[in-house]
Amino acid sequence: MSIYLENGYLDYKGIKEIGQKYIYIIGGRGIGKSHLTVDIKNSSAAPLLYVRRSNVDLSNSFCCMSDFSKHEWFGANVIYKYNDKKGLGYAYKSEEDLQANKPFIYGISLSTFNNKTGIDFTQFYDIVFDEFIPQKKSRPIRNEFQAYKNIMEAVYRNRNIDDSEKITTWFFGNSNAIMSNILIGYRLIPDIYKAVKSKIEITQVDRCEATLILPFKSKVSLSKNSNPFYRNLPKNQKLMEIYNEFADMEDDRVQHQNLKEFVQDFKTPAFSVWIHKRDFRFYVTKRVNAIANEEFFNTQSSLEKWQKECKKFLRPMFLSGDITFSTYEVQCDFLASFDCVSWNEIAVDNT
Repeated sequence: MSIYLENGYLDYKGIKEIGQKYIYIIGGRGIGKSHLTVDIKNSSAAPLLYVRRSNVDLSNSFCCMSDFSKHEWFGANVIYKYNDKKGLGYAYKSEEDLQANKPFIYGISLSTFNNKTGIDFTQFYDIVFDEFIPQKKSRPIRNEFQAYKNIMEAVYRNRNIDDSEKITTWFFGNSNAIMSNILIGYRLIPDIYKAVKSKIEITQVDRCEATLILPFKSKVSLSKNSNPFYRNLPKNQKLMEIYNEFADMEDDRVQHQNLKEFVQDFKTPAFSVWIHKRDFRFYVTKRVNAIANEEFFNTQSSLEKWQKECKKFLRPMFLSGDITFSTYEVQCDFLASFDCVSWNEIAVDNT
């Protein structure tokens, strides 16, 4: 089954047929990811839940939709509304639907649901997380994975088994980076690395009912090579836009190190952070029960201290490539520790 239409854009029907409950599509711009939202909504009579990371992103989406939405997408009389105070967006197909408050698209943001629970989203069967991978300079959202789980808990709450099986969640992201807290939270980073290195377009991850789609062979992307704008972009941007390469994967941070050259600096419930005896660089492994300069315990106060004090210098060092990891799983645990609400959310060793 192909994931492309004859014109080279992504094929909703083909992807839906092979997709599991959670479908991740990560690729260059202009290959049809956003237009899939139109196909997803038009394939169902139920309203669509549209999610962005921040209220600013959501506001921009609903403000721009009215300018760029084509009549053949949802009709000629679509009305878009955004409630800045509540951080909610709505799309109505007609004035009558607006007066009856019957939107066909609901827009929400992860930042709004950081601390929200108890909302009923059982009317939705398709959820689209658009631009779910943040740009490297994007403002971080505190406890982003927890906010995502709050939304999904509201979607799945109070449904019977048959009804819950009808739900599909879509994630659309650009291939400029992979460090999304959702990918980290589901431990999908190792699977993406493997797919990228082997140029595998479709990967089924059965343990979390996920389908990863990386459209390396998109004819739309390759056609950009003849475009004077794209072919003259800097190297990394050209790789992303034309060949759907991941710009932040050129420096592989999983590298085996000799522990004899390191001293255990921090010991957490999930992993150990080692500092080199001569150079100012770090190595992260699974938790090792040996003496450390500082130990963080499986308590809320200890987690808050870790996130407040260590994130300030360890996160920038990770971005600059001065931290290596023993495995991709350890890398996921390390990154998740700065966003989680409890040490128990990641691999905890209490021994």
